[in-house]
Amino acid sequence: MKTTLLILFVCSISLAQKPTDQHVQSGVQETQKLLVNPERRKEMLGDPKASKANQDLQKLTGGDAVIDQEIWELAADLVPLLASEGGGSGDPTKMLQFLEEMKRNP
Repeated sequence: MKTTLLILFVCSISLAQKPTDQHVQSGVQETQKLLVNPERRKEMLGDPKASKANQDLQKLTGGDAVIDQEIWELAADLVPLLASEGGGSGDPTKMLQFLEEMKRNP
């Protein structure tokens, strides 16, 4: 499972396309900054869903901070692909649908 997720992240990086809409592009960049910055990420992790996802990550990595950071960085690299494949509009519902499809069929 870990290998599949890692391959999915790495492959998605090479396929990532930047959204064309300036607002979406700005949102993508801000989200990427938030994901890779541990201090800013702490603010986000106050949300119950984000906290649960972080707990799941901790279980997968055994709490290894270096591996955690690498995964957050890979997730940040995935954001442009999600925005693009989610219709390019920044619609979170479409982005989540695309992410769910990627989980089912990496």
